[in-house]
Amino acid sequence: MARQEWDVPGLSVAVVHNDEVLLSRGYGVRENAVEELVDEHTLFSIASNTKAFTAAALAILVDEGKLSWDDPVRQYLPWLEMADPLAAQDLRVRDLLCHRSGLGTFSGDLLWWGTSYSPREVLTRARLLAPAAPFRARYGYSNLMFLAAGEVVSEVSGMPWSQFVEERIFGPLQMNRTVTSVTELEAMENVATPHKTTPAGSLPLPWMNWDTMTAAGGIISSAHDMSQWMRLQLREGRLDAAGQEPTDEPKTARLFSAQQSRTMWQAHTPITVSQSSIARSPSTHFKAYGLGWSLSDYHGRKIVGHGGGYDGMYSRLVMVPEEKLGVVVLTNSMTGIASAIAYRILDQFLQPGDSFDSESHEWSTQALDRFRRSRTDFQDRIDRATRPVMSGTQPSRDLRQFAGNYRCPMYGDAEVSYEGQRLVLR
Repeated sequence: MARQEWDVPGLSVAVVHNDEVLLSRGYGVRENAVEELVDEHTLFSIASNTKAFTAAALAILVDEGKLSWDDPVRQYLPWLEMADPLAAQDLRVRDLLCHRSGLGTFSGDLLWWGTSYSPREVLTRARLLAPAAPFRARYGYSNLMFLAAGEVVSEVSGMPWSQFVEERIFGPLQMNRTVTSVTELEAMENVATPHKTTPAGSLPLPWMNWDTMTAAGGIISSAHDMSQWMRLQLREGRLDAAGQEPTDEPKTARLFSAQQSRTMWQAHTPITVSQSSIARSPSTHFKAYGLGWSLSDYHGRKIVGHGGGYDGMYSRLVMVPEEKLGVVVLTNSMTGIASAIAYRILDQFLQPGDSFDSESHEWSTQALDRFRRSRTDFQDRIDRATRPVMSGTQPSRDLRQFAGNYRCPMYGDAEVSYEGQRLVLR
């Protein structure tokens, strides 16, 4: 019912509890108006849920003694520059993973989105980005710093980030259908299609190549494979489900140590709890960011999770460590249904029955109302921005005089040409 109300073509859900997979299932179709059903193995972009994999990759290297969380980033990337000289000089490995570099939220994303720049080229150009806050002063969500983290993984391990996570994480967890590039989808079956949600319906979109920012958001996975990732996380890095570990336990029984798990799930950067957030969830008193993970509380339990937004897809992963509970929802639309479903499932486990009367939530209904309003407002903004303000006017000079090559030291080159009595920007 919720999927139809949200006009979401397809989604996949996995629930793990006490190290067992209770649910791993697909709903709906891979592409609107095409009768190809979603199942637990259907591939979706997990987008920024990738960030926890990058943190885990670094945790593995920390356990192996190949680097420290507090090593200066320039020890591995001596070429890295930032507009804030203090940040450039004192940036540590852990700073890359907790959004406190001083850059503003999503600052510099147009350097990688839709460009052919390599991660190093993106980071080199980003030295011209003005900081939004002093270094380590406040939270600012930065994809660019995770690009830098991926470069550190490559530098320390001697292999590309993608190869490292494939061999050291996907392989041991038997995440056999999980990939790190859209280019790998051409040879694969059972792949969901991204969709743009509009008032007229969900429209299919082509897959967008995110190879440049793969360490920040490039992983493509399934509910089945992500259930294995959640089981590992809830076991604090163990590759098996054994209880008390012996002191002579072989290293192969772990992906990363319990100490590194605690480090990644420790609050590093506080996040303001907004009034709207309080209204939606009065029992949430704090929010913070760990290393690759978002942290909060919910009805007295610590919540560890993340969202992931890709062009035409959205994912939500939520875990309650003390309850050994994890939920992941993957969708082929850019809507809030994933979070609504995830928290509905949490409610069923944490307080079954009517124990939530003091904070009664119809998560899907409330979120859908907000989403519809936001889409209407967004379309109004587009209409206002593109509506001609005056007719019958002429440019102050001949259009041919505007043609030429233009250069921005940060974003790069652009060409303006005169074609068919109009200007074309490339």
